[in-house]
Amino acid sequence: MDEPSRNPTDEGDTRASWARGYAIGMQIVGIALELVIPSVAGFYLDRRVGTLPLFTLLGTALGIAVGTTSFVQFYYKDLSKSTGRRRRSRRPDRE
Repeated sequence: MDEPSRNPTDEGDTRASWARGYAIGMQIVGIALELVIPSVAGFYLDRRVGTLPLFTLLGTALGIAVGTTSFVQFYYKDLSKSTGRRRRSRRPDRE
């Protein structure tokens, strides 16, 4: 059998390209669920308690905050892999 195609920029990743694509797809699905589930839970809680917009809005705000944080972490992790660089810290190293 042929060896799976590998991207030379992925230094430590020895998985096949379809496996890397599947992993990235699952991360994107996870981020989407982080956006949706708090909103749906807030809507359900509002229906139970009878305070219709309150928990829905709180759940939506929470979902946006968590989803955005996860997306930014995913983006920078992917960016550092593709460029071979890591993000610099905000503070310069002191000796």
